[in-house]
Amino acid sequence: MSKQSVRAQTSPVKLLALDLDGTLIDVKDHCIHPVVESAVRQAIDLGVTVGIATGRPYQFSLPIAKQLGLSAPLIGYQGAEIKTMNGDLIRECTIPREAIAIVRDLATAEDWQVYVERNGALFIENGRVYDPNLIQIQNLEIIDVDDLASVRGAHQIGLFFGHTPGEGAAEILIDELGSKATVFQTHVKFVNIVANGVSKGDSLSYVAAKLGIDREQTMAVGDSENDISMISWAGIGVAMGDAREKTKASADWIAPAFQQHGVAKAIEKFILES
Repeated sequence: MSKQSVRAQTSPVKLLALDLDGTLIDVKDHCIHPVVESAVRQAIDLGVTVGIATGRPYQFSLPIAKQLGLSAPLIGYQGAEIKTMNGDLIRECTIPREAIAIVRDLATAEDWQVYVERNGALFIENGRVYDPNLIQIQNLEIIDVDDLASVRGAHQIGLFFGHTPGEGAAEILIDELGSKATVFQTHVKFVNIVANGVSKGDSLSYVAAKLGIDREQTMAVGDSENDISMISWAGIGVAMGDAREKTKASADWIAPAFQQHGVAKAIEKFILES
């Protein structure tokens, strides 16, 4: 019997964690398809606790969570911040300023666009030229600073490759940062850096324990490399059909692609039809 078949026959899902961009929402317009929203609401009606695990900040996730009627703590910044729906901080992991300085210097040498995120704001450095598409995609409060390494309590560093090739950037950063931080290739145009040891999988484990839910009763759905840890940790790990190959390799089941409402199909298979 395959791993997929064994997991499908374990305890009913009690906690469902969903990535946002490319999984639950469209990357460009941030919309949730009615088919997906309906499936999420049906899962909630069956008693499943549904939450979000994203690289986005709490301020971005909250309106989406409210639209869907979610109740689970929101995992943001790859797991560097966990907050309740009421905004109470449950856990926080910030990046050492030394790590920011290393990334800043590399970005200068390689002509990468670098920024820092904290508490729903995007910090950019005076004197650097930023692609307008980055500002549009992030859609956050913009704060100009003279030195990114001066930002205290940063939750995430970001690199945007709008017009310059970003191939190999993640590998370079991993070598340079070592144990000072964790690096994720979150999109073909984005690399994100968080504090050492931070991941969606670790945060999902933390939330499940807080809720008294066993690993075997959890399900996680995602599409990018920053989702691998939670897909691997969850009792049922699902990758979207258009996910990166490394992400698919970590999953128990491959859902249809985003445009084919993969999240809804996964919920139907493992929750509504179980």
